[in-house]
Amino acid sequence: MGNVAVGASSTDGPALGALHPEVIALLDAMAGSSAFPSEVLADETAGRRYLDAAREGMTREAVEHGEQVAEVQDLHLPSGVAVRVYRPLAAGRCATFVYCHGGGWVVGNLEMHDELCRRVANRAGVVVVSVDYRLAPEHPFPRGLDDCVEAVAWASDHALSLGGIPNSVAIGGTSAGGNLAAAAAIRCRDAGGPCLSLQVLMYPALDSRMSTRSYQEFADGPVLGAPQMRWYWHQYVPDQRQWSNPLASPSYATDLSALPPAIVAVPQCDPLRDEAEEYSSRLVAAGVDVCLLRYPGQVHSFLRHFSTLSDADRAVTEISDSMRAVLAGADPTNGSEHESW
Repeated sequence: MGNVAVGASSTDGPALGALHPEVIALLDAMAGSSAFPSEVLADETAGRRYLDAAREGMTREAVEHGEQVAEVQDLHLPSGVAVRVYRPLAAGRCATFVYCHGGGWVVGNLEMHDELCRRVANRAGVVVVSVDYRLAPEHPFPRGLDDCVEAVAWASDHALSLGGIPNSVAIGGTSAGGNLAAAAAIRCRDAGGPCLSLQVLMYPALDSRMSTRSYQEFADGPVLGAPQMRWYWHQYVPDQRQWSNPLASPSYATDLSALPPAIVAVPQCDPLRDEAEEYSSRLVAAGVDVCLLRYPGQVHSFLRHFSTLSDADRAVTEISDSMRAVLAGADPTNGSEHESW
């Protein structure tokens, strides 16, 4: 999650035939630079070294032409958790979007997805509130979720001062952040608020069972593999009795009704692909409007690579257009779904 660890540094294997040529070039350039070391799985000391190095390497991607926004402001929630607020260039009040970064619940910060937040702010026409939630294993489940839910409540309470519209708050995230966004939507529904207008789940980690066909197909990556994902789950939810808690693993939720509309973005060559699509289908069956966006040939964390993957910028535009449509009350599913791979 993120691009701190590559499950397979080579493009050999079952995914090769499906990969976009730009992805192959990116993986070749990254080969061996950030592979997930197998000793991490059995050695706590090695795991700590890996985690420290991964956190140290979490910086903003260098983008030649970064997106300019009207204002960026670093603030803190009442609990002390840091947030970064991005105001779009477009004038006037707009919806507020609480963003939860990826990183396997163990790495990531406000810098890692700075460029993504800028582009979403302008293209979706939203105030983005990026949350620097507490990380596992020091702060295991549900601490990170608590921080994201607090950010939703704070954004709702301070919508006017943030430049937003009252009662128009969305939540979303990438990978582990997609997990937190889905869980926050369930928790807000069950707690009677704050009311969310939309959830945006970008290659979310939703199912601790890790047993789908895409997990088998991409067990060795590229980018994210099954052993790495299992290690992430153990760090985030060390008590395996909690792995079936819907707030930890939203795929276990038995009732998905009355949740906010969802936009789900899924890359083809990702072990998390099938659980995201299955969750989308279950949302639809529960009466929730869903816009499913599929990206053939793309891999986990592709939205971080604006400088090398043309699909990253295109996907952010499509996701943002869908967000704008939902938040304006239009039908986001009208012509927005990609053909199946």
